[in-house]
Amino acid sequence: MNPLALGALLFFLLFLAFYAIWSVFLAYHLLRFAPRRETAIVSIILFVGVTLFLLLVSVAGFLRLDWSAPTTLPTAVF
Repeated sequence: MNPLALGALLFFLLFLAFYAIWSVFLAYHLLRFAPRRETAIVSIILFVGVTLFLLLVSVAGFLRLDWSAPTTLPTAVF
């Protein structure tokens, strides 16, 4: 297994954990301090939608990595 590809995957998982904590923090503050509740709910829905799209693109990129490549950099075919 390509060690740099594995490192990239571990970094991505750590980033995803941080992003989840940040999402909860942001949702809490939006719901608590937004001038109108509808504005907060729409903002959270947009934030979750963009997050899911970026997660889908990231996972698709990781699935296309050549995990068995002996190279020093992860190679992807786009």
